[in-house]
Amino acid sequence: MPELLIREQSRPNGQVEFLLDGVLDEHTIEELSQRCRIYRARNRNLVINLKNVRHVSREGRALLQKQFKPGELINIPPYMQIKA
Repeated sequence: MPELLIREQSRPNGQVEFLLDGVLDEHTIEELSQRCRIYRARNRNLVINLKNVRHVSREGRALLQKQFKPGELINIPPYMQIKA
């Protein structure tokens, strides 16, 4: 099963940045969703850094497009074709 490493980093402006490394697919999107829910319940703004994502499935793209506003997704690799 593919893996996704999610590293959390606090930014000086109070945002929490998730640095993703690996594969975002039907096996790993739930972990990202759960972490996002935790921080959003605390009224924290999130930034998702996709620089080290090697693959994103249709389900992964759908999750990103549904849950994140423009500007919350950064370093989107060109192959992902995500409208942020």
